[in-house]
Amino acid sequence: MILRPRLPHEQELAFKLGSRSAAQLDVSWTPDSESEPQGGFSMNLGRKASGIIRHTADLPNGPYRFDIVVTRIQVSGESETTQADPPTTSYVRRVMLEGVPTIIHLP
Repeated sequence: MILRPRLPHEQELAFKLGSRSAAQLDVSWTPDSESEPQGGFSMNLGRKASGIIRHTADLPNGPYRFDIVVTRIQVSGESETTQADPPTTSYVRRVMLEGVPTIIHLP
């Protein structure tokens, strides 16, 4: 048995946003072996972004915790308090990166 260090390589991450449009996506990731985030990104999606948002990161394979904040597009003419959903929602997802495209579902 040969032990090799966990070397980073390109991981394709796909964030599936569901049916509601988003304006901003903020993501940080923490390997299960660590207690603090080891990386992340913020992406301004514009006014018409929805569907699947893709991002590539150089990370070793293994289990991770993803902390995700999605800022939704506010409906014109409605205040934040009258909308059915808050404009900003936080999610935590546990993900196993394996060197293949990884889809992370967000409602």
